[in-house]
Amino acid sequence: MKKLALFTIIPLICAGIIFLGCRQRGGARVGNIDLTKVQDGNYGGNAVLAGNLVVVKVTVKFHKITDILVARALPGDRGRLALLIIARVMEKQTLSVPLIEGAEQESRAILKAIENALKSRPRPN
Repeated sequence: MKKLALFTIIPLICAGIIFLGCRQRGGARVGNIDLTKVQDGNYGGNAVLAGNLVVVKVTVKFHKITDILVARALPGDRGRLALLIIARVMEKQTLSVPLIEGAEQESRAILKAIENALKSRPRPN
């Protein structure tokens, strides 16, 4: 009976560990935005990571992101490193870009703020 329990419980525990280890770590999922449906204008958005607020202003012209300004950045070296994600978004014109190694959570927070901005209504200049 004990062997049966061990052969049943151990594989379940291993499967659970593998499942949890394969999940995307932390943060909200970042969706992609169809820029052909985004009007020209200025958009503001924010996201929170561990109690720290990141605030962005995104400018769209002719259905292209032409500028991303981080009005409030995340603190620390990893927060500064994560700002490199902006160049990737500008170059690829998508939020589906690789996260910055060493600042994955911070990069995801900036991407989420950009997504939130582009889902909002345009703001007056």
